[in-house]
Amino acid sequence: MSYGNQYYSSSDVESVAQLIRQSSIQYEQLFEKLAKQIFLELNRGQYGYEDLDRCYQLAEQARSDFQRYFPVTENIACGQGCSHCCSLPVEVPPQVIHHIADFIRSEFSQAERAELIVKLKSYCETIISVPGKYSCPFLDESNSCSIYSHRPPACRAFTSTDPALCMQSVSTGSQVPQSPVTLRIYEALTTALMAKAQQNNQHLIQMPFIPALYNALN
Repeated sequence: MSYGNQYYSSSDVESVAQLIRQSSIQYEQLFEKLAKQIFLELNRGQYGYEDLDRCYQLAEQARSDFQRYFPVTENIACGQGCSHCCSLPVEVPPQVIHHIADFIRSEFSQAERAELIVKLKSYCETIISVPGKYSCPFLDESNSCSIYSHRPPACRAFTSTDPALCMQSVSTGSQVPQSPVTLRIYEALTTALMAKAQQNNQHLIQMPFIPALYNALN
């Protein structure tokens, strides 16, 4: 249908639709490129887990970039002492286990390590005998994460805009809406870690976090 010399035209709609489709492809490629960059960083070292700190820095830089150029109005409610999500089962790439185990060996005292191993063992035995959701052994008396600087990618990826939804999820198992950008960034990081692990003939799938760490510390 022709509208004559007017502001609106079907060709304008077509042009904008093409631009949006192209932009969507380029947007998806940003996460693919991030995964490739992280994989490159992992290949700079002899062992993948030695460069994990740098990879986390890249992921956080990506978060900052997206927040700067794709501003959103959502308010992330996660903060210190908020631990409702810390009863969810977590799986990790093998490098993460080495990364955290090294941190514990270097930063925890002998007594602290011994106490932690007891907690890890108790957690593993409990989930085997009575499957369910249990608080992470790394939560301290104030419900803060005692390895926060070295926490797994899955923990870094989890975000919430409403603590009440998290509390409800603990009791009912309901889903908590996530920040899609943060989730995609840490999915890219995990993809790179698993690609590196497979390259080194380590693991084809992610590992249960607490049981794998318990084994690594013994």
